[in-house]
Amino acid sequence: MIFFKREKLPNGKRKIYLFGKKIFSYKSVNKHYAVDNIKYYQSLGVKIGKGTTFIVHPKKDDHPDFGSEPFLIEIGNDCLISFGVTFLTHDGSRQICLNYIDKAKRNSIITWKKIKIGNNVFIGCHSIIMPGVSIGNNVVIGAGSVVTKDIPDGEVWAGNPARFIQSTKELAKKHENFSKSDYTQNIRNEFADKLKLINKN
Repeated sequence: MIFFKREKLPNGKRKIYLFGKKIFSYKSVNKHYAVDNIKYYQSLGVKIGKGTTFIVHPKKDDHPDFGSEPFLIEIGNDCLISFGVTFLTHDGSRQICLNYIDKAKRNSIITWKKIKIGNNVFIGCHSIIMPGVSIGNNVVIGAGSVVTKDIPDGEVWAGNPARFIQSTKELAKKHENFSKSDYTQNIRNEFADKLKLINKN
């Protein structure tokens, strides 16, 4: 089945197809496609908790990549996974390393590992979650991060490789303070109509 297809019509409109489902506008993708999205990911074997959402733009590369062993991935409740996130559950170097291992032992060499994401976790766009990683509850992972080790509850991590930045409570306080600033008030005033539309969605 074609993952993503766009068809231009003579009247200037576009038909969008995602997993074979016809979508007529980007707005309808955002409103109606999310449920089918999760059902599809679950059909691959990914365990997904209640209230978890995936941010998906109508472009092929923006969908999460669950790799070749999606059944090894577990995502908790109320998580928000941004576009283009990759979950790696195996180490591809196994194929090269087999040349250095006795033929009789090669079939016993395993490099597959589970990934477990806790509850209320945000994973920023185009991040990579490496094999064997467990992420706790109430965690924020910055955009473009490469997560190579376990992350405890209530922490913000970012970077390549990802490292501890601050507690989630500290980040929440920063968001709160920033929202009171003159800069934010100017944004509210200048883009009031557009911000109303975002809040409705």
